[in-house]
Amino acid sequence: MSVHTDAVLPTVTGVVGRRADIALPQAKPSGKFVINTLVEGRGRVAGKSDVVVAHFTSKKWDPPMPSRQARW
Repeated sequence: MSVHTDAVLPTVTGVVGRRADIALPQAKPSGKFVINTLVEGRGRVAGKSDVVVAHFTSKKWDPPMPSRQARW
């Protein structure tokens, strides 16, 4: 799997630790796998045997759906 960084992406705004506001562009999703770091962490790098807890907001792009939050 290759990672692309040149795709048109949604705009994400808001305060870290609170629900993000996600604005979808008019363009259709590229269908490519994209990684884009929004906030660089300050902790140590997670290792193979570490457990990671993530709190995130997601939004379906095509067709557009409301945002949802999740904690893992």
